[in-house]
Amino acid sequence: MKRLIVLAGVVVTLSCWAVAASWAAAVETELREFNIEVDGKPAGQYTMKITKQDDGVLSMKADADIKFKYLFGTSTYTYSYDGVEHWKSGRLLQLSSKCDDDGTKMQVSAVAAAETLQVTVNGKQRNCRWDVVTTSYWMTPDPRYHDAAVPLLDADTGKEYVGQLKKIGVEAVQVGGQQQNCYHFRVTGGPTTPVDLWYDGQNRLVKQEFTEQGKHVVFVLRAVRR
Repeated sequence: MKRLIVLAGVVVTLSCWAVAASWAAAVETELREFNIEVDGKPAGQYTMKITKQDDGVLSMKADADIKFKYLFGTSTYTYSYDGVEHWKSGRLLQLSSKCDDDGTKMQVSAVAAAETLQVTVNGKQRNCRWDVVTTSYWMTPDPRYHDAAVPLLDADTGKEYVGQLKKIGVEAVQVGGQQQNCYHFRVTGGPTTPVDLWYDGQNRLVKQEFTEQGKHVVFVLRAVRR
């Protein structure tokens, strides 16, 4: 998912983001569109916009909206997420997200410092380890975490976890109407556990599957646009 490598001598402070607008122009942009199903029924949409800058910064903007009935159809669950992540050389530089989980609202931001990540959740700041993997899971995990412990930062809530990442193997997955051989991983010990993840040969997340509050949730890549 991410190459988590120490950036020797890097010091990123809050003042750096004041000049974010001066980052080099994007050289490549890709839009990934996902369908969401809950218990086999359509329940929403999820999009990722991946932008590669010519200075090596990778940016991922995610938008999700989910809605489904529960309690024998008498209640409606709603979820929305709007987040942006910036990465370079496998390290998270900045995260900003807003989440509304059926009325529970969270606002999370994170900024890289020398050897830590400064995380702010609903106005309360703390430091956490710098080499986290975010629960957007949008890139293939770094090999160092295969069949090993993996530090997780929940993009929804800003909470930290120490999970376990298991490489299951190569499996055929239906993606955009075609069968593709994809790499299957399983994450346990995170905010939702387990989570099954499939990635294609270009490190794209193409499928995500988990159970939340007794509901079987599946995200499947529908289309890739450039």
